[in-house]
Amino acid sequence: VCFLQVLETLLLECTPEETVVIGGDFNCTVDPLKDRNHLEPHPQSSKELLRIIKRFQLADVWKVFNNTRQYTWTKITEKDVSLARLDRFYTFQHNVNILKAGFITPSGFSDHSLVTATVMFPSVKPRSSHWHFNAVLGADMHF
Repeated sequence: VCFLQVLETLLLECTPEETVVIGGDFNCTVDPLKDRNHLEPHPQSSKELLRIIKRFQLADVWKVFNNTRQYTWTKITEKDVSLARLDRFYTFQHNVNILKAGFITPSGFSDHSLVTATVMFPSVKPRSSHWHFNAVLGADMHF
């Protein structure tokens, strides 16, 4: 909950013109029926995160592009398998147009999956894909 209080403080400082993408392991879910296969162990954090999402009109990047159930965390014990979608990216609803994709890719070396978001900033123009050597540097004795 302490992290979520810091997050809320930072979001309060954002202006409507700013583009913000927040990513991390939130260690709780906001929709336990869809985002985990067991009871939510952190109901207070879950409730607080949901309140922040509503207050700041945040969009879950993966849910913007996917309407299926997929998990980002796995814990296997002798008795059961626990699954949850703990790792997420959020952005303001008014910034959803910069999103191009959201993926969850399982990882063989971690209990967390790789979560990626493809973002395209329209005000950033791509640079040339060709690299050119500055020939003047060839005559520079100190280069």
